[in-house]
Amino acid sequence: MLNLVIRPMAELDLLDIETRIKQNSPRNAQKVKESLKKGIGNLLIFPNMGVALRGKFNIDTNDRMLINSKYPYVTIYEVIDKTVYILRVLPSKSEYIKTLGF
Repeated sequence: MLNLVIRPMAELDLLDIETRIKQNSPRNAQKVKESLKKGIGNLLIFPNMGVALRGKFNIDTNDRMLINSKYPYVTIYEVIDKTVYILRVLPSKSEYIKTLGF
C-alpha cells in the first residue's frame, strides 16, 4: 500500500486553481478540483503512470508528470519508497519546467 503526501506548494497550487476558476464559475471550479484529485488518487494505484521528466526533458530528476486528460494542468510528483509526494499542480500551458527550477 502506498502513502500520499501533498506538499504545501501543491496544496497552494490547488487552492489557487480553485479560487481563480471559482471567480467565473463555482460549478467548473468543483469539477476541475475533483478531476485533479481523482488523478492524484490514481497515482496510489499506478504510481508510474505519469511521464518521467528525465526522459521527456532530459533533466536530472526522478520527478514525474501526470497530465490531466480533461483540464489543462499537470501534476508533478515523485515516488520514494512507498510514498507518492505531490510536489506541484501547474497549468500545462505554463513554463512549468522553469517554475520547477530546471
